[in-house]
Amino acid sequence: MEKEPNNTAIGKRTTYLQLFEDGYDIEVPLIQRDYAQGRPGATIVRNQFLDALRNYLEENRPERDLDFVYGSIGKADRQLFIPLDGQQRLTTLFLLHWYLANK
Repeated sequence: MEKEPNNTAIGKRTTYLQLFEDGYDIEVPLIQRDYAQGRPGATIVRNQFLDALRNYLEENRPERDLDFVYGSIGKADRQLFIPLDGQQRLTTLFLLHWYLANK
């Protein structure tokens, strides 16, 4: 992350894997919205997202965008990424990685 003179970070494009390769732990805040893609009325949104994931996997092209994840970087005793928006995308990517790793 680059720093501006007023000490605010400028976002950078990164991959899900790169967060871990750079040594970040992801800490999800306690307060989060419900997992929208699991709602009964979210069938269209859920199907569009699943179709996009399927297409990305079939195309076998690296660095496909799934929208942004916005958060803050914290440092205590470890490098920490705290998502403020995009937690559901991170959760979905984690579940997809976990599912594929077990296949």
